[in-house]
This record gives sequence, C-alpha cells and structure tokens, in this order.
Amino acid sequence: MTFADDGLVDILPVWLASPEMVSAIFPLVEDLFDPVIFDEASQLTVEVGIPSVFRAKQIVVAGDEKQLPPFNMFIVRDIKN
Repeated sequence: MTFADDGLVDILPVWLASPEMVSAIFPLVEDLFDPVIFDEASQLTVEVGIPSVFRAKQIVVAGDEKQLPPFNMFIVRDIKN
C-alpha cells in the first residue's frame, strides 16, 4: 500500500513528480490524473514515460530539439551472463 492509496490524491489534486516516482507511489489505475505534463520531454525515455501516460486522461508533452537526450550514466541494470 502506498500513501496515494490513503486518499491523498483527493486532498492534494496537483502533484509534481518524476515518472519514476509516479510509478513508485501511485497505483497503476487508468485515468487517475486529469492531465499529465511532461516538461523537458527529450530527457525522458519512452519506457519510463508509458506508466504515467496510462494514468492520464490527457497528456501534454513539452520539449524542443535543443534539449539534451536522456542521460543514463547512473542507471543500474541487472546484466546476467
């Protein structure tokens, strides 16, 4: 159970969170949020953004071609041989 299950979404209707935090603290429920806004969208990989898109009734994607691509130096991956 996450703190989002305790009714905080009803009390605090506006949240500022990274897509990773959205996946960690909010239940995977379709149409949980009215809009989901991705700012600096070029910093986001598709696989990280999809769970947030599923939770949205509507999405806004903001970015431009001068932004840097996603930075993955600190991503931990489990590589098995």
